[in-house]
Amino acid sequence: KLKAVEFWIIPLALISGWSTENMGPTCAFITLLVIVYKFIKKQKPSIFLYEALILSALGSAILILAPGNFVRNQFSNKMSLPKTIYFRFISMWNSTSVYLFPVIVITLSILVVEIVVFQRKLSLYNMSLLIFATVAQLAMVLSPAYPQRTSFGIMSVLIAFIVSLIN
Repeated sequence: KLKAVEFWIIPLALISGWSTENMGPTCAFITLLVIVYKFIKKQKPSIFLYEALILSALGSAILILAPGNFVRNQFSNKMSLPKTIYFRFISMWNSTSVYLFPVIVITLSILVVEIVVFQRKLSLYNMSLLIFATVAQLAMVLSPAYPQRTSFGIMSVLIAFIVSLIN
């Protein structure tokens, strides 16, 4: 019997993979971690997890292999490797400090309150969201540029994390 999630995951996973340079591969990576976790726990992963993994990876490939990505890459290939790495980290720092600063401050504040003050442990779901946001940010090291739009997905995941903690 076909479940609704097995149908709806097809366009959603493809779109998530196609969304931005960091969120697509991160969705595929996190989905792979969930599948591995299910195997470790001796549980059978749902078919929609495999669909999500394949289609978010496919969406990411479409985005990364698009001609526009190669145009952006031409600009970074003209620099030496140390200079490229330097400018990549500077652009990541600028975007993080400008666009993600408020949500990072709130996230860290709530984490301190939850862990230090209330002495609560993070649930697996909450840890997954934190890992998701961190991997999405670190994935941009591999990108030839750090477009500002990539901050939106990270911010959305951190807001979901904040809301899940204060609920």
